[in-house]
Amino acid sequence: PISVRVAIVTLKEILTEQAFHHMHRLSEKLKKGYEDIAEDLKVDLAVTHWGPSGMIYFSDKAPKNYREFIKLDFKSWFTYFYYMIYKGILPMVGFNEQWTVSVMHTEEEIDKHLEASNEAIKLAKVQKTEGSIFEAF
Repeated sequence: PISVRVAIVTLKEILTEQAFHHMHRLSEKLKKGYEDIAEDLKVDLAVTHWGPSGMIYFSDKAPKNYREFIKLDFKSWFTYFYYMIYKGILPMVGFNEQWTVSVMHTEEEIDKHLEASNEAIKLAKVQKTEGSIFEAF
């Protein structure tokens, strides 16, 4: 069937080893970019990533458990999140994942993301946005 053929093409021709290196390299660039932004703006921002996905936390360290997670600065995160949307960048909706790089992302898109992030974090430093936390499981 066509679904099997599509799966084979995806695994053999699209998600190649080179494609994974591309995604990981761009994700690493985002991680480094966020770390540089935090240092330049003197903002507590913990950055973590694994493979093509990454997270930022408005805190001096990444949370290790849910108790630490719910103590994060979500008002800054809401400011960041809405400003990124305003700039045309759609971060992941959850508080615990901001990006997943795909094989289609380009270096230019990562640069645009980091430019918007710099502005968003600069704004989050001085303006806090109210919001509520609710995760449905």
